[in-house]
Amino acid sequence: MEIRLASLLQGAQEAEGTTIIIDVFRAFTTAAVAFDRGAEQIVLVAEVEEALDLCRRGVGHLCMGEVDGKRPAGFDFGNSPYEVSQADFTGKTLIQSTRAGTVGVNAATAADTLYLGLLGHCHSDRQRHPGQRAAAGEHRCHGVCGDVALRRR
Repeated sequence: MEIRLASLLQGAQEAEGTTIIIDVFRAFTTAAVAFDRGAEQIVLVAEVEEALDLCRRGVGHLCMGEVDGKRPAGFDFGNSPYEVSQADFTGKTLIQSTRAGTVGVNAATAADTLYLGLLGHCHSDRQRHPGQRAAAGEHRCHGVCGDVALRRR
């Protein structure tokens, strides 16, 4: 098995095989909290207008996300784990758009299998997917700052 580490949008665009997009800030933490609060499904999109359009067409019930750290106009929630922890999403489909994690997911078009990771648990990915075998395995860090480092444990 080959494991490649790469970062940001270019890394996501080059991802192949089994890929883990690791969001180092809040997008996937916010999504995890929304699932904990009952969300049925979260659709990840790269652009704010796409999220709003999907909600208008009934694909999702609510929009959440951020641009420059702020909730976009027309969105129901920002990209705050605390904010979504106060809501009941039981049975709801959410549309999420952020400037890093969701963009990375949508850019990884050549990935065969795609997993999402929070930086806080990336050391356990190997344990969470013990049966996964692929010719190429990839860990991709995706964040807005660009100075991302992974430490081996």
